[in-house]
Amino acid sequence: MNLFGDSDYLEKLSLKGDPLERLEKVVDFECFRPTLNRIFKYDLKTQNASAI
Repeated sequence: MNLFGDSDYLEKLSLKGDPLERLEKVVDFECFRPTLNRIFKYDLKTQNASAI
C-alpha cells in the first residue's frame, strides 16, 4: 500500500455508494459522542487501575 492507499480506497468506496455515507445524512452521529466519550474514558480508567 502506498502513502495514499487509504484515501484511494475511501474514494473508490464512495463512488460505489458507501452505505455509511447515506446513513450519515439521516443519523446525527455526533449526538452519541458525549455518551461514547464518557463510557470509553471510564473504561480506560478501570483498565488502568487494574493494571497497577
